[in-house]
Formats: sequence, C-alpha cells, structure tokens
Amino acid sequence: MIRPKIWKKFEFKEGKGFSLRELKSVGISLSDAKRLDLAVDATRRSKYDDNITVLADVKAKAPKPVKKAAPKPAAKKAVKKTPVKKTEKKETAKKKPAAKKITKKAAPKKVAAKKKPAAKKAAPKKKSAAAKKEKA
Repeated sequence: MIRPKIWKKFEFKEGKGFSLRELKSVGISLSDAKRLDLAVDATRRSKYDDNITVLADVKAKAPKPVKKAAPKPAAKKAVKKTPVKKTEKKETAKKKPAAKKITKKAAPKKVAAKKKPAAKKAAPKKKSAAAKKEKA
C-alpha cells in the first residue's frame, strides 16, 4: 500500500493516507484509489506537492481499467413468412360455434331478519270524567 509523506514535528513522516485534496488535484476518484491500492485519509486537509507528484506517477503507470462491453442481444433467426392467398384463408378458416352465453345463476337473496318492533310502553290510561268524579 502506498502511503504519503506528511510534515510532522519538523520532519516528513509516513502518513495514514493521501488527502482528498491531493487525490482531486491529480484526478483520482476514491474508487480509483482503492483499485490502485492507495491509502486514503479523509480527515486530512493538507495538500503537499511531493504527494501530488507521487500520485501523478502512480496514475501514469497504472493500467487503465477495461470497460466490459455490453452483451449483444441474441441474434433472432429470420423466419420467412410465406404469403397466403386469400382463397386459402377462406377455406381453412372454420366458423366457431356460437358461444353460449354463460349467465350467473341468481344467488338466493338473503332475507334480512325482520326487526321486531320496539315494545311500546303502555301509555297512561286517560281517566274518564266518571272516574274523576268517583275519586272526588
């Protein structure tokens, strides 16, 4: 795995990975960096010229990815249609018997249960005039 050089404590040391700025300046995407086996450190924001030259050399030496050709659709066999004379059509065509109309049998209607009328409360009987006189 190729690692970059970073400036740390007054000297260049080996870093965790190339910064995204360095990769972008050379024109290498993240997927290309994985394919080229380059270490990438997304937290780094610095950009060193020495690392850019290393990345440019790696990119120049790297083989270009070969794009897979799209599979061609299977060749269909050409079927020649022989022209049919009109007279032959009439002879070969058979009349189909008239289709019987299929009717759905009427499903027996569900008879809704009749609701019983609500029980009427007995209305207070009106007292006749004769009954009133008796009480009095």
